[in-house]
Amino acid sequence: MNFFSVFQRNKVTSYNILHMACAYTSMEYYRSIPEANNPVELIDNVLHEPGAPYYVHQKVVLDIAFNIRLRKKGKLKKGTLVTAPFDVYLDEVANAVQPDIIFILPDNPGVLKGQFHGVPDFIVEVLSQSDRKHDQKVKLELYERFRVKEYWIVDPTTQMVHGYSLVRRRFKALSPQKGKINSRLLDLVITF
Repeated sequence: MNFFSVFQRNKVTSYNILHMACAYTSMEYYRSIPEANNPVELIDNVLHEPGAPYYVHQKVVLDIAFNIRLRKKGKLKKGTLVTAPFDVYLDEVANAVQPDIIFILPDNPGVLKGQFHGVPDFIVEVLSQSDRKHDQKVKLELYERFRVKEYWIVDPTTQMVHGYSLVRRRFKALSPQKGKINSRLLDLVITF
């Protein structure tokens, strides 16, 4: 059975497709997408579907997450570390993302219930081959607008790390580092 026979059998017309598409908000559509290992994000009501990450991307994500987990102590002990794929609803209307790594401090007002509804305190995005500019521009602006306290962009090929810290509602660029994240927020130096 091909695509067109399914539509003919179910009497689906282009009008019905358009009507079905318009009957949902972008967020309702996003929430209806089945759970999958490939990331799907909604940013300003626009769906974004990057390709599956490569091995080097995943290795760096796991190395960073493992090093954070090993060093959790003090105020971080009760914090929550999560890696993608995992939905983060920055709002309930137009923005749901799947950052590579998030850390939620114990005093964060967000709600962790199946997914996280709120703004993580700490986010790491490891650049992908197909999606570099998205993390470096679109997500940088998004995370600044939602007031993420620290945002880290890691290039897995060169191991260069660019960090941003929220100061008076604006991101301040931190000194680039190679092979490490020096987080003042978490009071950790994370090597990978």
